[in-house]
Amino acid sequence: MSKRIMIVLILFLTIVFSILGCSQLKSNQQSKPKKNEKKLVPNDLVAVNDKIEEVVDQLEKIKNKKEEKKKVKQKQEQKQAQGAQKQEKKQQGGKQGGQQNQSLAENVKGVTQDQFEKLWSKTDDLTQQLNKRWNNFEVTAQEDKAKPKDIKRFKDDLNQATEAVKKKKLRESLVNTNRLNLDLVPFFKLYKTKMPIELRAMRFYAQEILFLKGDWKKRKEDITQAKALLEPLKKKIEKEKIPKKKFLKLKNSILDLKEVIEKKKEELVKVKGRIMLENVGNLQQ
Repeated sequence: MSKRIMIVLILFLTIVFSILGCSQLKSNQQSKPKKNEKKLVPNDLVAVNDKIEEVVDQLEKIKNKKEEKKKVKQKQEQKQAQGAQKQEKKQQGGKQGGQQNQSLAENVKGVTQDQFEKLWSKTDDLTQQLNKRWNNFEVTAQEDKAKPKDIKRFKDDLNQATEAVKKKKLRESLVNTNRLNLDLVPFFKLYKTKMPIELRAMRFYAQEILFLKGDWKKRKEDITQAKALLEPLKKKIEKEKIPKKKFLKLKNSILDLKEVIEKKKEELVKVKGRIMLENVGNLQQ
């Protein structure tokens, strides 16, 4: 009887250990990443991306302030012209009006210049932070087998953007910093990301079109590139089950922007370009 119990016990323990061994093997297999499976986007790359957006936003504040200054100057010139007309009719009244206009012009000019200096100073600080963020990510990019040419392209464009900010050249600063958005695309392709890569490229094209005022040739090239991304983007959106309406809004805004670029309608480019950017942002959420 005891011998039979012993045999049953041995069989039982054998089965238990076999089950545990299989479970452990399965667990180890599941815990190991698949050979071709991409890693998640590293925080250092996200930090670079976020800092680029901060610099662009800051530069746009300078751009808006510059446009505001231009409008104020135009109003002052109109007032001065009106004062000159009054001066012909009433000499004394004209002098007082001219003095008031001159005082107003000097006051506004002083305040605006001070604001410019503060905005550029902050932009310079943000650009230095961007250089540090890139330095942190560059090592990760090399470890994750990023192509040397992609790394070099980003570094060259970052240097150009940094120099433009140092020299306070607004257009060059906007264009070169925005180009970094396109330079990041190859790096994001190395990792697993929910947001389609095409949206990052479209964001770059929309912003460059807005920044390159008067450069109709480059604008046509940019909108053509953006339009070419619609088909691959559509396939990814269908796969991710993103609402079709959002894609159609983006598609229509790109076609609308293309039309006004071909007609060289500057004011309409501003409107349609902003709408395209907004639609890209809605899909990125």
